[in-house]
Amino acid sequence: ALAALLVTLSAASLPAQDESVPLPPDSRVVMHTTAAGDSASGWTTRIALPGREGNARVDLAWSHDDKFIAYVDARNYTAQVTQLRILRLADSKAVAVSNGLTNDWSPSWGPDSRSLYFASNRGGAMDIWRQRIGDDGSPTGEAEQLTQGLEVPSLPVNRDGTRTAYRKGRALANVWRLPIQPD
Repeated sequence: ALAALLVTLSAASLPAQDESVPLPPDSRVVMHTTAAGDSASGWTTRIALPGREGNARVDLAWSHDDKFIAYVDARNYTAQVTQLRILRLADSKAVAVSNGLTNDWSPSWGPDSRSLYFASNRGGAMDIWRQRIGDDGSPTGEAEQLTQGLEVPSLPVNRDGTRTAYRKGRALANVWRLPIQPD
């Protein structure tokens, strides 16, 4: 199944509580990923999101200047190796922001749409990183580590780029063993 981006002008068809659907800065359209063959009500434009075969395209983030969409190419939401990408809307070309050898999540644009913040384990623990982005949507220079040892799995940055809210810590689960008695 081809992962694609649907840009829909009819936002009324989406649930009001769905915070997983990012809105562009002017809130005229909504976007969400879908598999080939799915349909949505209202006017739509389907844009293929390039990535590795068999992977999902998740964590969509629309730039404030309406030119780019950052997203994560991952096997699933529990993947430990992901790749951060940017789609240029003018020509539907995508460029890799990360090398696909680390765990990169939660892209969030700076106010000028030339800085992309994200959580990554490329320095050890999941920390906040910033990648400068050129006018064409390509990364410029090396990503810069902004925190150290924070263990932050996700982070939205507010529109003016002055604050972030994040959750901290690691997901833990208990494993229990129970003997099954024969009848």
